[in-house]
Amino acid sequence: MIKLPRTTLPRVRAPNDHEAPCAVCDKPIDVDKHKLFVWVHDGGASVVTDDEGKELNASGRKGADMGLQPVGRECVRKNPEIKPYVVEIKD
Repeated sequence: MIKLPRTTLPRVRAPNDHEAPCAVCDKPIDVDKHKLFVWVHDGGASVVTDDEGKELNASGRKGADMGLQPVGRECVRKNPEIKPYVVEIKD
């Protein structure tokens, strides 16, 4: 588990129905086409692996689980420490 790096950029526009904000920078990402996600926990403060997330949820912290959130390729490149936590969803 690591602290989620946050780089809040000025929001150009709100996400539409097929978009969600990047977990790192809040830039809208088309979730229908996007494949990179991170499991966000602790109310948005941490990124966890599958095993860590399951352990946290089993220990009574399920309310802090925010599930898989999209993360942009640029944010992964700029924050290499989150790369081990990135889940790639295959078609």
